[in-house]
Order: sequence, then structure tokens, then C-alpha cells
Amino acid sequence: MVEYLAGNRIRGTSSEKTLASTLTMEDDFSTDNATDQHANIGVANNRWEFNFQRSNSNESSALTLSSALSDSKWCMDFDFYLNAVTLGNTAGWFTVSSKDETTSRSDSSQHSVYVLFGGGSGTDDNIFLRSAHNEGMSNGDNGTATFSSTTDNADLTTHYCRMLRDGTTIKLIFYTSSARTTVSETLETTCNSGLTGLQYIALHNFDNFGGHSGTLTGYIDNIKIYDGVTSTSSPINVLDGSI
Repeated sequence: MVEYLAGNRIRGTSSEKTLASTLTMEDDFSTDNATDQHANIGVANNRWEFNFQRSNSNESSALTLSSALSDSKWCMDFDFYLNAVTLGNTAGWFTVSSKDETTSRSDSSQHSVYVLFGGGSGTDDNIFLRSAHNEGMSNGDNGTATFSSTTDNADLTTHYCRMLRDGTTIKLIFYTSSARTTVSETLETTCNSGLTGLQYIALHNFDNFGGHSGTLTGYIDNIKIYDGVTSTSSPINVLDGSI
């Protein structure tokens, strides 16, 4: 129990120092809330599974939020796991976007903050953090991309992540456990200040230049989105005169 004292002081346990932020959306994929464009990406086995292949078609799946996220602050926790990476010049995208599953990753009018699995420098074993403003999502490491130097996306390990936006700063934070208390790596870059209308969480394949043999298979799970904040908790605010 928190006890409020004079002088803006409180007494309580360490777990009571903060308040949990309000969840905007949560999905553990025990039910299928996604809309799919292709059988290669969709909810199965209580998770959001993908088989990213390079083709000449749009193979996407998306979750729709009740309204667009804040244009300045939000954060999203999620887990991801890659079962296999078959080298062959391919990639997949996990994005917070202004476009749904009917739009491919190469659409030139979208706004998005995204994680790119694979791509870049002719390899398939990179993880990039990027954004798009009135442009398609890149398949490489040019522009404002920042890529993981320690987290191999084919290591058959569940990765506990947090993606966040704070103004024009975007981050992808890797944690050592689902408790998300110890950080193992942080990717950080910038986005255009005009990035707006982010209402969809989507998975996209490499939708052009088919004929390559590479595949990326795995899944996303345990999505939690908090709008208007950059943390899942905040300090308790003690007002003057609290006793």
C-alpha cells in the first residue's frame, strides 16, 4: 500500500513506485484478429506466423487499431522468433503503418516505422530499423537505417523487443527476457516529423522481383501497444500538500 507523506514524499514497496501505462491494444493471437492477403502470412498455432518469400505479389497480413497512434509518442512490445533463414536475397517487414494488408511494402504513399528482417549488403541475416514517409519500405541498409550488430535473426531464439517513437526518434530495444528489465541491444534512428496516420500493424513480404529462393520463416507474438507514452510505466505523481 502506498502511503502519501508531506513534502511530496511517499512510502511503499519498490513495485509501487510506478504506475502501469494504459494498454491501447493487446494481442496474444489466441484468436485470429488479423486480415490476410495470402496464406504465407497469418495467425496459426496461437501466434502470427510468416513465411516471407520473394514474389511478384503482395503477401501481407495486418491488425487494425481503433484509431491512429499519436504523431509524437507511442511504444509497442512484441516477441519475435525466426525458425529458419534460407539465404537467397529475400526479406520481410514488420511495421506500424498508415496502410493495411491490401497495400504492399513498396507502396509509395505510406507512412511507417518498421523492422526489416534480412536484406542489406546482399545478405539475409540482418535486422534493420527504419521509417518511411510517402515512400515504399526499403529492402536495404541505405538512408537512416540502423542495423543490429549482435542479434542474429536466425539464431532460433525468442527475442523480446520494444519499438517506440519519441518525436522524430525511433528505437528498437532488445531485452534478455519477457520481463523487459535488462537491455541487450538498442537500435536508434530518426523519422520524418510528418509521419502520421499509423493505425495498422502489418507483416509484408518482398513483393517484387520474384524467382529468388530465399525464405524467412518465424512468428510475431504477444503484441502490446501503449499510445501517448514511451514507456509501459510511469512514476507516481505526488501533488503538493499530499499527506
